[in-house]
Amino acid sequence: MIIEVDIRYLSECKISTHQYVILKLANEGNLRLLEKYLKSSGTFKYLPEDLNHLYDVGFIETPANTSAILSTIKVSDKFKRLFLSRENSFEEFYEAYPVRVLRPDGTQDYLRVDSKRSKLLYQNIVGNDLNKHQLLMECLKREVEDRTKRGQLGFMKRMTAWLSSESWKVYADSNPGNLKSTEEIKVAYGQEIE
Repeated sequence: MIIEVDIRYLSECKISTHQYVILKLANEGNLRLLEKYLKSSGTFKYLPEDLNHLYDVGFIETPANTSAILSTIKVSDKFKRLFLSRENSFEEFYEAYPVRVLRPDGTQDYLRVDSKRSKLLYQNIVGNDLNKHQLLMECLKREVEDRTKRGQLGFMKRMTAWLSSESWKVYADSNPGNLKSTEEIKVAYGQEIE
């Protein structure tokens, strides 16, 4: 099992990556893997302390007793709201994606084609991770703003291609301050006639 975690977000939520793994596996009901993880990492004996901390920050519903039983861990709604994607996260992404663009050759192209395949791609990327959903939404917003400012929206990929080629990664680490304003761009590549 591979888990991607935003350490900065965990730090803001005042939990460790170890505690996040406990919450994630408990929420999924994957208690065998949780037990195996705790034993192999040598942290099973510290489980009551971890659970009490998670209770204090509001991510589980009841504090731990001295004999913490894995099956009694109940993840709170706060954890689900902050870390797990909502049911309508694809619909939110779909609505935010541009509907159509005018291609450089003058034809209109619809970008939201094949929504069924796009939804599968989206779910494979995001799963139930709200942070990943928010990352995709922010990257999409940045790309649309950047392309609009530069007059390059006509080169935007269709939704399925954008997801399958992981185009959001171009904007994932970019700083909004790095995007050039329209005043800075006089002539884009290929637009000057000699």
